[in-house]
Formats: sequence, structure tokens, C-alpha cells
Amino acid sequence: MLLDVAVIDQAGKPIMNLNKEEFTVYENKVLQPIESLDRVDVPLSLGIVIDTSGSMRTKLQIVSDSALTLVKQMKDDDEAFIAQFKSEAELLRDFTRDKRELEDGLNELFTGGGTALLDAIIATADHAAAKRPSAQKALVVITDGVEKNSSWHEKEVIKGDSGRRCARCI
Repeated sequence: MLLDVAVIDQAGKPIMNLNKEEFTVYENKVLQPIESLDRVDVPLSLGIVIDTSGSMRTKLQIVSDSALTLVKQMKDDDEAFIAQFKSEAELLRDFTRDKRELEDGLNELFTGGGTALLDAIIATADHAAAKRPSAQKALVVITDGVEKNSSWHEKEVIKGDSGRRCARCI
């Protein structure tokens, strides 16, 4: 079994020079042997998911600028998609390594409507899982946190309840 591990100190800074003898891994409370340890920088498949509901109108420029900074910091092998959400999630740019294409997607953001934050998280997480099943994935969700219109409940999203999948996947 392969296990991706990141080790940080008490200040939250990464510790990069550990040997396999310097930490332990447990599975179901059973100590597991560590056969080897490799330090690799793997490409990231990133979803940038932006709340563009009406409540974000005055914040849209700073949000767009922040997302653009994130795109510019991507490494050459990283990829990202851009999605906006109001009452539904909308894919503006699918997975690409092309930073200019992602920037163009950020320029298409527009505000209006209600907020379905939890539905957007499920829709975009399902999209990432379907398109990049074995990739190292992350979602960055930028929102003011106002939830009004989702059909999903917070506990279902936190638990990753796969009993039902999103009805309005992007």
C-alpha cells in the first residue's frame, strides 16, 4: 500500500528530512511496517471553486485576484479547473495546465442569485474524482460561507456520504 504523508512541526511548517525510523503508521490501531520512504513532488490536480452568488458582488474582484495568484503559483505539471457557483455549479474551464486559459476562465466570473455551497462542493468534488481518479487532488473553495439553497446537508458533505451523488454535476 502506498501512503502519501506530509509531516509538519508544531508551528505548521513542513519537515522534509525525516527517515522512515522517525515516524510510525497505524492502520486500525495496528502498527504497520514502513518498507520504504520516497520524497517526491507529485503534480496537483486542483479545483478552484468560487462563490459568485449575489452576496459576493462587492468581493468578486479581490476573490478573482486571489484565485489568479493561486493559478500563477502552480508548478508546470500542476493542473486546475475553474468553477463558479450560485444556486448551481458551473464549470468555466476544465482541467488544464494552461495558466492563460485558467485566467480567461477567471475573467468570466459574474455574480447573481442564491448560494448552494454544499451542492457546489459535492458537484466539483465528484467532477474531480471522475476526471482524475488517481491524481493528487485538492479543492479550494472561496466563499463568504452563506448557505441558502443546497439540497445536501452539511453532515453528508463532511462524511463524504456517497449514498447519493449530485443531481446537478458539472
